[in-house]
Amino acid sequence: MRKRMMYLLTVFMILGALVFTACPVSHAKVYKEGKKYTFTGKVKKVRWQHINGTWQTSYVLTLNKKIKVKTQFTGKTKEKKIQIWSETKKLRKKIKKCVGKKVKVKGRLDAHWSSYYYTPVDLQVLEIKKV
Repeated sequence: MRKRMMYLLTVFMILGALVFTACPVSHAKVYKEGKKYTFTGKVKKVRWQHINGTWQTSYVLTLNKKIKVKTQFTGKTKEKKIQIWSETKKLRKKIKKCVGKKVKVKGRLDAHWSSYYYTPVDLQVLEIKKV
């Protein structure tokens, strides 16, 4: 009886080790801040209250699935929402027109350690297209 239990325990340990080494999540791409990437998702307008009491408006790109992001401040995290913004007036107007629509956004990924951002990761938009 003890031999059979030891045999079953050994088999389960080997199967468990195989499952964890073949896990596809560990091989997922890690996005790094400061580099240019293209993401697809739905744009959402978010109104939120800052810690000092003022109201802020942000635009958030909600992705289809979580992505791994490595930043200086938070290390490796999984994010599904990315705040999007642009310095140019033309792109800001495009972002506003895309609220509620699925888009493809190309931009520079960045992270901030500040309460003025809705998400810990943001994307400076360089190009935005409706899908």
